[in-house]
Amino acid sequence: MKKLLLSSIVVVALLSTSCKKDRTCTCTTTGDGVSATASATIKDTKKKAKEACEKGNETYTLLTSTYTTTCTLD
Repeated sequence: MKKLLLSSIVVVALLSTSCKKDRTCTCTTTGDGVSATASATIKDTKKKAKEACEKGNETYTLLTSTYTTTCTLD
C-alpha cells in the first residue's frame, strides 16, 4: 500500500510540472536590399512559444520600400 501511495505521489508530481523551457525566437527582416536579424528568449512550452514567436511575422511598407519580417523558433 505504501508503494502504491508513493508511486501515485511521484506520478502526480511529474504530471503537474510544466515543460516550460527557454526557447530562442529569431526574427529576420529583409527589404530594400538590407537584412537584419534579432533574437529573443521566450520561456514557455514549445507550442505556446512557437505561437508567440510567429506573431512577429509581418510585411509592411515604409515610404516606397516593402519590408518582411519572418520569425522562427530555434
